[in-house]
Amino acid sequence: GRRVRLALADTPDGEATRELLLRPVGAERYEQLRYRAWVLANKAYVAEQSAGRLGYVHIEQMSYPAYQQFIADLDAETHGKAGVVVDVRYNSGGHTAPFVLDLLTRRSTVRSGFRAGRGFDAGHLAGSRVLNKPTVLVTNERSATNTEMLSESYRRLGLGPVVGRPTAGAVIWTFGMRLLDGASLRLPRFYVVTPEGEDLEGRGRPVDVDVARPLGEWAAG
Repeated sequence: GRRVRLALADTPDGEATRELLLRPVGAERYEQLRYRAWVLANKAYVAEQSAGRLGYVHIEQMSYPAYQQFIADLDAETHGKAGVVVDVRYNSGGHTAPFVLDLLTRRSTVRSGFRAGRGFDAGHLAGSRVLNKPTVLVTNERSATNTEMLSESYRRLGLGPVVGRPTAGAVIWTFGMRLLDGASLRLPRFYVVTPEGEDLEGRGRPVDVDVARPLGEWAAG
């Protein structure tokens, strides 16, 4: 966390040095910065491909901190946009899928505003978000557990198309416990099934638009 001054040379003999100021960060912070850089790159790509008509948000985890970040990003990415790409790739799960679904399904009922003003959804005055815009859900085989439940529910509610690759099929509620010797483990306790009785464990959730990524495509950008 402290600023460091480095002297760099172009040759081993130390000639023609130049100084560089850096502030080192730990591994966890570095991963956070790399992740946000990835999100910003995706956002720029969506904006370019849609000529600025679509917003982009990524949900890192199904956790409350990630949900709060999702709300902040959604506020920024929906302003003046025709729709939003909601990306849940590489989301390992959690418990907040119902919160995300609740936000995506809200529609305006009553409006409010200052006298002679344009007005807006009354829910915003109470700190709520009302999207009122179409969405597309992007997922892949690295999306698991509660994220797969989000994908299944998103499709059943008719919120929009699901694009990417079928999910992992890793849907099972597990709970952790610590043993007397200090070791910890997780055991499955609850199953998750569709209303028709299909078990989501071992059965990845399908996509409406299957987009395979050839080997090596990631490295090629």
